[in-house]
Amino acid sequence: MDFNNSVAMRKRNKCQADFDEIADRVKEIDLCDEDLNDAVDNICKGIMDYICLVWSPAFRYDFDPYFRKKPCFDTRGGSGSRCSQFLAFSQHYRSKFDKFMKIYSRVGIYPKEDVLPAARLSPPIAIDEDVLERYKSFKRFDTVVDHSDHLFSKLPIEQTTEGWAKNIREEWRILRNGLPETIFVRAYESRMDLLRAVIIGAKGTPYHDGLFVFDVYIPSMYPLVSPLVRYHSFGFAINPHLFECGELRIYLSESFGQFSKTLWPSDDLTMLQFLVSIQERVLNADPLFHQPGFVDSGPSVAAKYLSLLYNEDILIKSLKTMIYIMNKPPKNFEAFVVGHFRNRVVDILMACNAYRDGLAQAGGGGGNKEESCCSMEFQKKVHLCIYDLGTAFRKIGATEALEHLSPRATCTWLYGYRRN
Repeated sequence: MDFNNSVAMRKRNKCQADFDEIADRVKEIDLCDEDLNDAVDNICKGIMDYICLVWSPAFRYDFDPYFRKKPCFDTRGGSGSRCSQFLAFSQHYRSKFDKFMKIYSRVGIYPKEDVLPAARLSPPIAIDEDVLERYKSFKRFDTVVDHSDHLFSKLPIEQTTEGWAKNIREEWRILRNGLPETIFVRAYESRMDLLRAVIIGAKGTPYHDGLFVFDVYIPSMYPLVSPLVRYHSFGFAINPHLFECGELRIYLSESFGQFSKTLWPSDDLTMLQFLVSIQERVLNADPLFHQPGFVDSGPSVAAKYLSLLYNEDILIKSLKTMIYIMNKPPKNFEAFVVGHFRNRVVDILMACNAYRDGLAQAGGGGGNKEESCCSMEFQKKVHLCIYDLGTAFRKIGATEALEHLSPRATCTWLYGYRRN
C-alpha cells in the first residue's frame, strides 16, 4: 500500500471518529449557557478539523450548509452521505438553538396582549392618489392630536411644572432640527408626556427596510429619571434588549453591557441622543454581540455561528413585522407606511428572493453570489413569508411587487389566498 495513501486513510478514520464523538457528546448535553457554548465550540472545531484534514478544496467549498453556494446531496453515497450526516447534525443543533431562544425570549413587565396583532386583518387602507406626495412631504418631526393607540395613552397625566414643560419644548426643538433621515417622531400637544418614534431599519442589518415603532412616556421627573419606552413588538422579541411585550432595556453608559451601570447615565442626555442610541445599539448588524455576556466574547467561530442563527431568526420576525405594520399602520403614520413600503417593495422582494435561493446571508440584502451563508430552514421560512408579503403589498397598492413574485406567490397577489 502506498505510504501517503495509508497516512491519509488513518487521518480520515481518526477525523471520522472524532466527529462522531463530538456529535454524541453534544446530543447528550443539557441546555444551559455554558454547555451550549462548549457544544458550539466543539462543533466548529470538529468541522474545521474534518474539512482541513480530509476533504479536497473543491468539495470543501460546497460542504458547510452555512457557507455554501448550493445544497450538496449525493444520493450515491460517499462524501455526499457525510454531507447528509452533517446536515442532520446541524438540524439537531438548530433545535437546541431554538430551545435556547425560547428560554431567553423574555416576556417583560407589560401585558403582552397590548402588542399582539389583531385576530382579523384591518379594513383596507384608504389609498388616495396623493399618498406618495404626502409621503414625500412627511415631516421628520411634527405635533399631532390623536394618541388613542399610543401604548402609554392610558397612563394618567402627572402633575408637572412649568420648568418640565419648558424642557419638553426644548426637546421638541432639538428633535425638529436634528433628527436623521431614518427617524421620524410625532409629539402630542394635549399630552406633552408622550412621543412616538418610527425608525427605519438600516441596510446591511437583519432589520433592513423595516419600520419599527417605539412609544415613549416622559415622566414628571425627566430628565433626572429616564423615559419609559415600549416597542410595538407584535409578540416578537427582535433583539436581546427588546422583550416580547415591547419592553426595552438598554444601558446607555460608556461601559455598555455591564449591569452595574444605569439605564439613564446623565440628565444631560437628550431625547434625540436617546433615539439615536436605540437605532445604533438595538437595530444594528450584529444584535447578539450587543447582548450582555456576548459583548466581550470576541469574534470567535462559535460566536459568529450563533450570531448567524440569531440574525436569521430576527430577519424572519422583521419580515412578519412589516406585514403587521402594513396591515394596520400606527396612527398619524398611515401615509408614511404606505409610501415607505411602496417605495421599497422592489428592494424588499429582491432581498427575499436572494435569501430564499441561498444567495445572501440574513441582513446582507440581495444578490451576493460570491458567498452564501444561510440555512435551509431559513430559506424555507423566507419562502413562506413572501406569500404574506405579497398580500400586504397588494393591500397598499404596491403593484411593482407583481414582477418580483414567483408564479405561486402571484396567486396570492391576484386572488388573496395561498395555493397549495
